[in-house]
Amino acid sequence: MTFIPLKDCHEGYLYEIHSRNLDLGVFDGKGGFIGIREKFGRKYLFTEYHVETGAPYGTVSPTKELVRVPDGIEVKESLGTVDSESKRRIEWNDKENNWFYIDTNEPFRPLKGNKGFALEVFNDALFDFLNNYKV
Repeated sequence: MTFIPLKDCHEGYLYEIHSRNLDLGVFDGKGGFIGIREKFGRKYLFTEYHVETGAPYGTVSPTKELVRVPDGIEVKESLGTVDSESKRRIEWNDKENNWFYIDTNEPFRPLKGNKGFALEVFNDALFDFLNNYKV
């Protein structure tokens, strides 16, 4: 099977691909292709990597460049994490072993009673683009 070499893949473009779990994927510019994976009846964005990145994760062989992702759609699985109450962006700091608010660098301290938890922001725009794209 002939595939497009990694060096010839263009960031932000949709490709037909052969991989373990995906048929279509948007190249992220870092060796990964983001597509929609379905597992146990749930659909979500998932990244698999070009075969040239090597084992064990290099499973994608892109075969055809299709179209550029529309402007305004970020090529990422997730758009980060927020405090579920304030919606302020938070980020994990491995060194401190804690979440911190990005805007103030103060520690994020979840409130008791199941309020104020870390909440992933899904990339709905990319999901919708991929979900509606027809080959």
